[in-house]
Amino acid sequence: MMNLLGIVTSVVALAVIIIIYNSLLILFSYRLRIVKNIYEIAEDYKKLEDDDPYSLPFKKRIIIPLLKRIERFVINWTPSSFKEREKELLKLAGYPHNLNLQEWIVIRMSIWLIIGLLLTSFGVHFERWSYKIFIIGLGSIFGYLLPIFYLQKQIAVRRAEIERDLPYVLDILTVSVEAGLGFDSALIKVVEKTDGTLANEFNKTLQEIKMGKTRREALKDLGERTGVEDMVQFVGSIIQAEQLGVRLGSVLRVQSEDMRQKKKQRAEEKAMKAPIKILFPLVLFIFPAIFIIILGPAIINILDTMLK
Repeated sequence: MMNLLGIVTSVVALAVIIIIYNSLLILFSYRLRIVKNIYEIAEDYKKLEDDDPYSLPFKKRIIIPLLKRIERFVINWTPSSFKEREKELLKLAGYPHNLNLQEWIVIRMSIWLIIGLLLTSFGVHFERWSYKIFIIGLGSIFGYLLPIFYLQKQIAVRRAEIERDLPYVLDILTVSVEAGLGFDSALIKVVEKTDGTLANEFNKTLQEIKMGKTRREALKDLGERTGVEDMVQFVGSIIQAEQLGVRLGSVLRVQSEDMRQKKKQRAEEKAMKAPIKILFPLVLFIFPAIFIIILGPAIINILDTMLK
């Protein structure tokens, strides 16, 4: 009797479990079917919206495709040597405003064309052809050189900032490595504790190492990107220390002292150039005013005496 009761209880429990399982399965399958239908409707609506070009804004429908076509046309007709030279300048300038090579070339050609057209419209008002040709040529040369001057200015500012911050960053690296951190961990500390161009470059180097590039290749790219002699020297010493098995702490200590000495020498050089730079404003602006104040009354008295 007890065995029969146990069997009946087991069968009833199994039936209840099967009923609950089937109910949950039906409920979730119904919900999944509803979600799937919603996604299908959304995809169909998106396809219809994409198929209808007039549903897009004017900027996406006309302006952006037109700019893309102009960009492709300009890039295809640009010589490869010109593109390589501009790419190198952009890299040394740190890709200002996050411009890539294609965007920069289009902007440069646009500036060249706009300035050339403006000065051409101004030059056609002259009667003599020599003046017209001079104004048009001047506009073409100025429009061509203006973007180059801008990039050269960005490169100079970027290099000056790196040379200014490098001794301080090397001090942080030296202290971190001598405290027991690895070189990569010390770079992370530099990125956390500092900001500016040098911190961004070190952060980019860390990202390249995380993406699978070897430390040696990432450091070499760092030196090439900056184009600063001190940075190239620092990178070379780190790579050589790793190859020879020399302690990084001692190498960083020597590099830090060397960079501080160079920074001091650059400051002394600027101080020695200051009197020469001040001389021209003195001669052009201050001395004439002093002469007028000192000699002015005497000249007036001499003229009055001569007239009498």
